[in-house]
Amino acid sequence: MPEDHGMKDVYDFIFSLIRNPAFPERVNDIVVECGNSLYQPELDRYISGEDVPFTEVRKVWRNTTQPMCDLSGFFERFFPLVRALNQKLPPERRLRVLAGDPPIDWEQVKTFQEMSKFLGRDATIAS
Repeated sequence: MPEDHGMKDVYDFIFSLIRNPAFPERVNDIVVECGNSLYQPELDRYISGEDVPFTEVRKVWRNTTQPMCDLSGFFERFFPLVRALNQKLPPERRLRVLAGDPPIDWEQVKTFQEMSKFLGRDATIAS
């Protein structure tokens, strides 16, 4: 679903879908295209309810290969929503959010050539 394209009606649909009590009965993993997989451990800890500063969690969608991800207000609401819902679910029914963008470390990448190896996003999402 196009979660980062400024479509409020789509955002509202996704949020209502996730809030539906039947959702965690049928879904256990949610893959987000706008999520740097380098930060998957921090994301897992945050979504499971551990004490992770939101400034650290923001890196998940702000440090991706896709600049538009940082502009979306969707993720400011999405990750806290999943976290809050998980607190009400038994451990075996909790949702996991998987970051589907390549694990790019912008502190290490300085040239287009270095960045280009992270542009094959399909393999990361599939893995």
